[in-house]
Amino acid sequence: MKNQLRLITFLCVILISVVNATCQQPDPPGQVKSGNLVNEAYLFAHMTHKDYGRLYYAVSLDGLIGRN
Repeated sequence: MKNQLRLITFLCVILISVVNATCQQPDPPGQVKSGNLVNEAYLFAHMTHKDYGRLYYAVSLDGLIGRN
């Protein structure tokens, strides 16, 4: 009985891995094709401890806060 359960579990794992390897997930919506994009930047929304509740925005060209 234990050997049969192990065999069934093993076959299920193999089947799931084969199905996952052959299936391709679609691209999420909103993605932009890579290339020479104009006006490309990162937008950060944040709050401060002093003025909590007020939303501040920062823009970065390279994705690093505090540097342009």
